[in-house]
Amino acid sequence: MDYFHIAATCSMIGYLCLLTIVAVTSAEDDSVFPAREFRGVWIATVSNIDWPSSSHLSSEQQKDELLVFLDKLQQLNFNAVVFQIRPAGDALYNSTYEPWSAYLTGQQGARPTLTMTLSSSPSKKRTNATLNYTRGSTLTERDPEAVVRPGSRLITWPIAFRDGVHIDDYFYPYPVSGETFPDSDTYRAYTDGGGTLPLGDWRRHNVDTLIQRLANGIRNVKSYVKFGISPFGIWKPGHPSGIVGLNSYTELYGDSRKWFQEGWADYLAPQLYWKIDPPSQSYTALLDWWADQNNQRHHLYAGNYVGRVQLQNWPLWEIENQIAESRKRRDRCSLGNIQFSAKYIRDGTRGIDGLFGKVYSHRRLCHKCLGLIPPRQWRPLKFDTPMGISRGHRTLPGR
Repeated sequence: MDYFHIAATCSMIGYLCLLTIVAVTSAEDDSVFPAREFRGVWIATVSNIDWPSSSHLSSEQQKDELLVFLDKLQQLNFNAVVFQIRPAGDALYNSTYEPWSAYLTGQQGARPTLTMTLSSSPSKKRTNATLNYTRGSTLTERDPEAVVRPGSRLITWPIAFRDGVHIDDYFYPYPVSGETFPDSDTYRAYTDGGGTLPLGDWRRHNVDTLIQRLANGIRNVKSYVKFGISPFGIWKPGHPSGIVGLNSYTELYGDSRKWFQEGWADYLAPQLYWKIDPPSQSYTALLDWWADQNNQRHHLYAGNYVGRVQLQNWPLWEIENQIAESRKRRDRCSLGNIQFSAKYIRDGTRGIDGLFGKVYSHRRLCHKCLGLIPPRQWRPLKFDTPMGISRGHRTLPGR
């Protein structure tokens, strides 16, 4: 894995971690398109969707499985992995706040016999944190109410990171018929204390506060860390005109447009899991709408559901065309894509590996810049290359 620079991440209460995989590169060549691009993929661990394939495998077998994923992605010129290490209120890393995940060990709280540092070499290790707000099948013994009820004054978000923080689409949980989110006591305490916001506005304020505090904290403590969010692809039905579907503003209480417009996130990765053509949920119509909200000119990386090539018989060219449409909008800061999920790419389901071998081929990319993700213009780094990465015959110092 000589080309890879891999970063492990940790999340709050639920979903993902962001791993970046960076190739050994030399100077950029802007004459080849695209010079820099975020070519990402999600590796989901909840319910053993992608990795590990079984919680009953040995740690060595799980390690070997993960290396197969990473080797495959390297071959296809992916340069970023979003890796889930906080799947359901538990953790795939050694946490003082949450138990070891049952998806890893078969029994929640059971410590694995082998732990891994996801790095091609010690000198190339980067660590990021990816956060998910409320997904969880377990509660911590320390303060279960504070963990699952946003708005509690006791809530804390312990995060260990070095290079990136990524929040997934779970803010408040997706609605379930006949169920309500159990925050009535917390909301009552808010109103008893003089709070006047209606319940929906209060919930959105809780999420806004988390996003803003996290963004400010990252920039104050470790300014080189990149902060990103992958919300549900529809902010509100009717935005843009003709779009229908779940209202994430009222159902998940996430004002994702506000976060983008305020520039709180370095990048947004809306999950645009629909085809290009249907007008009611059009990939391109939604991509254009999100680009229009980006008045801060931060980065936009669309999420694609490559698994629907198998699950819903999508033609391969649908995903190819979606990537092409994203690339057409580079002047509007559409600078990459993230694919869900990794097992379809690893297995080459219905020719998916061949698709990415084509669209991410050396012939179509700047061969000198295969591992470089788009640079941040609003908070530039002294070295926009990860620690210990060689450029030609020189090794750049770490950040």
